[in-house]
Amino acid sequence: MRTGFPINHGARMTPDERARMIIGFLQRAAAGDNTAYYVSHALCSLDRLYERGRISKEWALQIIGALALVNSPVLAMFPDPAQRNMASKGISGAVHMAALWGKLDRGPRPDVADHVAPIIARWLRNACHNICIEGDLHDLAQRAIAARPAPTHEAPAILQ
Repeated sequence: MRTGFPINHGARMTPDERARMIIGFLQRAAAGDNTAYYVSHALCSLDRLYERGRISKEWALQIIGALALVNSPVLAMFPDPAQRNMASKGISGAVHMAALWGKLDRGPRPDVADHVAPIIARWLRNACHNICIEGDLHDLAQRAIAARPAPTHEAPAILQ
């Protein structure tokens, strides 16, 4: 199944380990290895962890670079233009979150984007998770169809 989350989303990890995990998920997604699954995991990890400690500017830039790598594969998952637009905004939201986590170019006070970024990134996370669920349902349906006995062409007993 594609929908299960790893047991540990960084609850006992250092910020550097968390950043490394997120980058690993994004690299796998960019390589085409269950893109929706790994983007969903990366965004879940980012959402849960970006306020728990800070990462270095270098780690933040690496996460932002990894997000850039998944942009095309993510957008390709959404044939509908409106959803593709939302997915693009979701990537931008995740970039903003990584920048916040790494304190890149931060002003003295939070702005509206600081509050919107996690919400729009969450939309993308949920959309990717839904794609995984749809794939799981398709796989289960295919297995159920394959497990059915082949139909016979005999008339039912009641008609004989």
